[in-house]
Amino acid sequence: MILTIDTDEAANLGITPVEYAYLQCKKYNLANDLDIETLFELGLMNTDGDLTSHCEQLMFPKADDATMLFVRVYDLYPHKIGNRVLKAKSIDSGDGKHCLTKYRIYQRQDVNIGAKMMKGLQNEILLRKKGNNEAFFQDIRTWFNQQTWDKYADLDIQDTQERVERV
Repeated sequence: MILTIDTDEAANLGITPVEYAYLQCKKYNLANDLDIETLFELGLMNTDGDLTSHCEQLMFPKADDATMLFVRVYDLYPHKIGNRVLKAKSIDSGDGKHCLTKYRIYQRQDVNIGAKMMKGLQNEILLRKKGNNEAFFQDIRTWFNQQTWDKYADLDIQDTQERVERV
């Protein structure tokens, strides 16, 4: 069930959005066994009607740095080259979920895999753009499965430029 909190309506009623959400839960009989005093006792809400930091950590966990690095790699990867689609735009798609699963497996083996992926992808993009080889980008699933970033991650920028000149 999706519960929509209309903050303007809550303000018109003179209550906080949390109290408004509580009233909505009461309206749909979602809070039969729970009263607002229980939220105070559990430390989820303070007497002002605001969520405590403990409640925010439980309800809205923050992504760790490694996951954020994966998101940056996924976003940097080209979406489309010519007519070929290399990945879905949304990270919640099948491509994104597949790649995140692979990323977590690789991360268990090497905790710095995200930085290595980012450097490898940046070098590959630079190489392909300078060599006009963008058409040969792999599908993102193939890129993750074959660990293609490994080929490019150890290249220095100078090495990359020399390599392009040789091609």
